[in-house]
Amino acid sequence: MLQSKLARMSKDFKGVLEVRTEVSNILICQFFVSVIALTMWIICFVTILLQVVTLVTVFECLVHVFCSQQILLSSRDTANYFTGEIFSVLSLGFAM
Repeated sequence: MLQSKLARMSKDFKGVLEVRTEVSNILICQFFVSVIALTMWIICFVTILLQVVTLVTVFECLVHVFCSQQILLSSRDTANYFTGEIFSVLSLGFAM
């Protein structure tokens, strides 16, 4: 009688341990899945940030080139204006 009671208690205890082990394994798996998902999200976020930084750098270069071109065009227009003025003054002087 005592032996069967001990055997049953042992069996019950083993069942409880198995259930707890399975629950623990499920929790561990869920934890690792969460960690992997978070890691993937962080990698995507960092990749997007790097692309934004690259785009900002490209736009800064384009603005610099545009401003340089505007300065060149402005100075060329100014030079053309003064050249035109000089020729008109010279032509007036020769026409007299």
